Amino acid sequence: MNKSVFNQWMEILAHAAIWVGYSFLVFSVPIASADTLSLAWFYVLRALVVNSLLFYVNIYVLLPRYIAKSRYLGYILITLALLMITTLMFQYTEHWFGLDEFKERMGRFPEHFNGMEGREGVPPLPDGERGRLMLKPLLMGPTMAFGFMSALGILFISTIFWMMNETRMRRQREMALVTENLMTEMKFLKSQINPHFLFNALNNIYSLSRLRSEKAPDMILKLSDMLRFVLYESEDKKVPLGREMDYIYHYVDFQKIKIEGEPRIVMEMDGADRMLKIEPMLLIPFVENCFKHSKIEDVRHGWMHMKLTTAYDKLYFVVVNSLPSTAVQVDPMGGIGIENVKKRLNFLYPGKHRLDIERKDKEYRVELVLELK
Repeated sequence: MNKSVFNQWMEILAHAAIWVGYSFLVFSVPIASADTLSLAWFYVLRALVVNSLLFYVNIYVLLPRYIAKSRYLGYILITLALLMITTLMFQYTEHWFGLDEFKERMGRFPEHFNGMEGREGVPPLPDGERGRLMLKPLLMGPTMAFGFMSALGILFISTIFWMMNETRMRRQREMALVTENLMTEMKFLKSQINPHFLFNALNNIYSLSRLRSEKAPDMILKLSDMLRFVLYESEDKKVPLGREMDYIYHYVDFQKIKIEGEPRIVMEMDGADRMLKIEPMLLIPFVENCFKHSKIEDVRHGWMHMKLTTAYDKLYFVVVNSLPSTAVQVDPMGGIGIENVKKRLNFLYPGKHRLDIERKDKEYRVELVLELK
């Protein structure tokens, strides 16, 4: 049995238990009278049938069709009609069950309802009358008033119940929609690769092959590994941290190819546990951001420092890069973006991450602390 079916059955059983408990609680006095058991069951069943029908008709038919659609006048008219029908039903069932005669007996023995039984001159009750006379508290006042108040109370309770349930369902729908949108966005972001990076990588490999460089086969293998990671492995919920690190290493290697000279890039990731699990494509946006804004091709002034460590199932990732005096024109079509990574972190690691981003005059610093378990 799946979880949804189980929850449905539990909800049905809970409703049944509440109704049975309600009936026995309200009508415990007649049930306690052994010689009026049939009459007690009549009151219990009548209340159970009438009130439960009124309750469920209100929450499943009237409220969704009228209140939910702002048809207030129609709802008021129908509920007034239901109140009238319910009230008359309580009144006429008294006559159908023969309770008129019972009330007449009550009128013939008024002294027994005033605490006078057992006193001198007060005759004992006839056989079979004692239990029925114990029902006096339930029959005091007009039956129609009792039916009206009972129906009105059920309508009020069912309306409150429907409003609370609608609020809960609306929040669930909103959360489901948000989750679905985020999952779609996350899937897209995980599979997104900068098209300009891909074109540049292919062009660089082509140039290396024209020059018959020994690096060409190795770079082809690295690009193949990156595409495999993005297209297939990133479909998994979590991947080994080592695979994320490999992607970063390959990405940096491709960036170095198009830079003349030796770029000032420092990468310290040997202290990280490669077997820890992490959401895929979570760290690479910070690396992409460094290459976009640091002007790393300026080997004299541009620089980047990256450090990745793990300890006790926590990940510590720090990336610092230079900022040129003039703003770098950013590729508007490529990369995942820091804002989208923030969304992913809030969705995938709520309360389990800390992201600090600091921008100074000459450097840009990102520090991420992530609980992986």
